[in-house]
Amino acid sequence: MKNYLFDTSVIVAASIAAHPHHNVARPWLAKVLSQKITGHLASHALAEIYAVLTRLPLTPALAPDFVKEFLFSEIISAFTIVDLSTKDYRDCVKIAAKLNLKGGAFYDLLHWQACLKKNINHLLTFNLKDFQRFSDMEPGPKIVVPE
Repeated sequence: MKNYLFDTSVIVAASIAAHPHHNVARPWLAKVLSQKITGHLASHALAEIYAVLTRLPLTPALAPDFVKEFLFSEIISAFTIVDLSTKDYRDCVKIAAKLNLKGGAFYDLLHWQACLKKNINHLLTFNLKDFQRFSDMEPGPKIVVPE
């Protein structure tokens, strides 16, 4: 079975019907839920997903309790969560400084590090350019944009 680490962008798109990428993202989430592929998330992605979903300018807004239920029922129960250690974070800080990464690009590096840590061979994202900057590093995952 193929292993995919999902970037936050794919989970957010899969969970919001009005999102422009929903129709291509939702089938990927369905593949994880039906165990056709193995889905992984970097642990920090749970915080990113919660933060994004609870702040989206939707009417009505998604209530924190609703987002919590979604995370537990569809994400945490179906995905393998990849925890990064203190050493992983230290290594990422060194790599980020070497690559001159700023701001949110650091979180992309954490997704990449999660793939390396667990030998996950595919990283699923709508943000191709955000991850291409890491492709010169040690052999890492194939970056896949949902279609």
